[in-house]
Amino acid sequence: MKQHLKAELWDKTQYFLSNFYDRMMHYAMFYEGDLNLETMRDAVKYIVDRVPTLHSQYITSFIKPYWNVREDYTKEELVSEETVEDLDKAVREFLLGEIHHLDKLQIRAKIFKCGSKCAYACIINHQCFDGSDFKYVQYKIVEAYNALIKTGSCENVEVKQGRRDFKQLYERMEPNAAKRAKTLYNNASKMGLKKPFKFTDDAGVSKRFITKMIDAETFNKMKAKGKAVGATINDVLLTAFFRAYVKEAGLEKTDTVGITSMMDLRRHFADKKSSEGCTNMTAFMPCKLDGIGESFKDTLDKVLANNNKQKEDDCVGLYGIPLLALGYKLFVLDGLATFVIKLGYENPLVQMSNLGIVKHEDVDFEGCKVYDAYITGAVKYKPYMQLTCLSLDGQMKLCIAERCSDKDEKLVLDFLDDIIKEIKQFGEE
Repeated sequence: MKQHLKAELWDKTQYFLSNFYDRMMHYAMFYEGDLNLETMRDAVKYIVDRVPTLHSQYITSFIKPYWNVREDYTKEELVSEETVEDLDKAVREFLLGEIHHLDKLQIRAKIFKCGSKCAYACIINHQCFDGSDFKYVQYKIVEAYNALIKTGSCENVEVKQGRRDFKQLYERMEPNAAKRAKTLYNNASKMGLKKPFKFTDDAGVSKRFITKMIDAETFNKMKAKGKAVGATINDVLLTAFFRAYVKEAGLEKTDTVGITSMMDLRRHFADKKSSEGCTNMTAFMPCKLDGIGESFKDTLDKVLANNNKQKEDDCVGLYGIPLLALGYKLFVLDGLATFVIKLGYENPLVQMSNLGIVKHEDVDFEGCKVYDAYITGAVKYKPYMQLTCLSLDGQMKLCIAERCSDKDEKLVLDFLDDIIKEIKQFGEE
């Protein structure tokens, strides 16, 4: 008997946003050491078996889309292996792949080996869940692998398998905040900003991961200086992002400019725990400035005023969610609902996502120690762009995953250099 899962709010929204990005989430860890293919296959299958969307087809019915759960898959289909000469190049090429929503598996993983080093890389359809649960699933794969190596079994590894619906958010909030959150119909996605990054009009584009590293000394100075003035790492990053963006987008310092950060809505759970199942529970936290001012301090003061005000709001990130849900509810046919929602939804031109710190205890497989990492959301299509930040061993990697031309890549690299320059100057002041 076929098993179907209901397509939830962000499952459907992620699908219709396919015009703006490739809808994949990308993950790779590079190790000193060696990974065992069969153990990895057993570990990945153990986790995938317990997360139904990972072994389902997304059926785009005009009436009601749904997940068609498949059981006819093997561990060999989940993970492959290859010995390569250039580890970084091979991993990047793998991460550029895509999974079709009608494929029976929404996850693809591979081990790469190169001398005494190896890498584990994985892509997953963003419709399955958000970045928070993306990391959760990867960490559970590590936990299962290590249990197999140590004990020969991973049956004691617990994997959440509960509800995926959005209603659990309101049910687990403080009652007064939940009551207010359900009335927030104003659309947080609309900032009315039309000035994009100065991408070229080049037609010869391809997907690529454009990266730069903030070294440990610069990162520590940024963190210390930020703490001294009451700013978080996110506040400082966002400030540097604003200043570099104004320069590279050809804006005036007095122009209104906005950057949208991604927010994990699980922060609103009263018990501060995870969602019941692996799902999408994310939202936008916009930051709109009426000019950036002359100095880094001028911009930082404006960012702090905006962010601190939002942090005091017990419904931050929840604006527009009821409007999105209402669109699907009012129009019985999901195809019509999607059309109407597209008319009112504004995909942010510029976004930032800080994925936090990669801890060795979460990602180190038995006998392997991580030395480099990639974790990014979807590859954006110009003029849309997103900066993703990831910290490992005291350093921070900046990544912009973009479908663009060679000339565009050079522009993005200059942009990342500008961000790092702003951060260095701030740390030295």
